[in-house]
Amino acid sequence: MTHKLLLKLAIITVMPLGIASNAFALSPPPASTVAISSATSEILNGAQTVDPNGPTVQGGITAVVNVMSLAIGVFSVIMIIYGGFKFVSSAGDPNGIASAKKTIIYALVGLTLAIMAQAIMRAVIGKASSTG
Repeated sequence: MTHKLLLKLAIITVMPLGIASNAFALSPPPASTVAISSATSEILNGAQTVDPNGPTVQGGITAVVNVMSLAIGVFSVIMIIYGGFKFVSSAGDPNGIASAKKTIIYALVGLTLAIMAQAIMRAVIGKASSTG
């Protein structure tokens, strides 16, 4: 029992580090990208302008939040499915049903927080880029 718990904790702790490390590997855009007109670059880059000086702090923050939101979203969906299996396999046991409900509720709370983090990040980055 403790071995399974330790394995789960190790996976939960280490997995986000590997996923987030890709967000820090930002490189400057190629020279051909810089030459694209501003209208085309807005379409291609999701209304973000291309900075000829390379990656920006805003771009790095956006990348990290996007990767973490994706990881949280995937993990939340997996936990919702796991909670559903716990609910079905509880066979009417009140403790099993309560545990399954808690699992599903916590997964939904995590998913809601990830969506709110995306909304807040987009609002702050949008406000910061429009004033600066």
